[in-house]
Amino acid sequence: MKPNIAIITSGYLPLPPVKGGAVENLVQLLADENEQKNKLDLTIFSIYDKNAKDESVNYKNTHYVFIKIPVIIQYLDCCLDCEGWASPRCRTASPALTSSHHYACP
Repeated sequence: MKPNIAIITSGYLPLPPVKGGAVENLVQLLADENEQKNKLDLTIFSIYDKNAKDESVNYKNTHYVFIKIPVIIQYLDCCLDCEGWASPRCRTASPALTSSHHYACP
């Protein structure tokens, strides 16, 4: 019986690492090794990205679970990451103005 392993990523960059990321590439090395040796029942939870989802179908021994982050959460993350809640940009920006899945800081 193969060990069951679940990996939950940070949620900033997707896996497979179509947008890069040091940790994401490290996790992907484990998935690549598992493709060759098939010694783990490996599940990777990742933020949704169309390109990553398309790439994930190439993996038969690793199961990818993609999570779509609600726009309001992306907006709130942006406010925390930009200049904080006091930022005029965060107070005036609308989460409805997204272009793709990730809210771009105004």
